[in-house]
Amino acid sequence: MVGQILSTLLDVILPLSIPVAAGAVLVRFRKLETSHLLTLVLYFLAPVLIFRTLLTAQLSSGDVRDSLLFSLLNLALMWALSAGLSRLLRLPPIETAGLSLVAT
Repeated sequence: MVGQILSTLLDVILPLSIPVAAGAVLVRFRKLETSHLLTLVLYFLAPVLIFRTLLTAQLSSGDVRDSLLFSLLNLALMWALSAGLSRLLRLPPIETAGLSLVAT
C-alpha cells in the first residue's frame, strides 16, 4: 500500500512540480507578470489534471475505506489538539475558532 501511495504521489507531484519550478525560475530571473498564467493554471489546468488522475486511478474499496478513516481520524485528532491547546493558552473564542479552522 505504501508503494501505491508513493507511486500516486510521484504521478501527481512530478507533473505539477516541473512547471512550478520553471515558473519560479522565470519569475525570479525574467521578472515576468504571471497573474494571467496563474489564473489559467489555478482554475483550468490543475482541476483537469486532478480529474484525469482520479479517473485513471485504480483504487480498491479498501483503499477508499482506509483513506476515509485516516481523514476522519486526522480531523478529530487535529480538532482535539487545537481545542486542548486553546484551553492551555487561554485563548479567546475568536482565536480558538481560528486555531480550529487552521488546524482542521
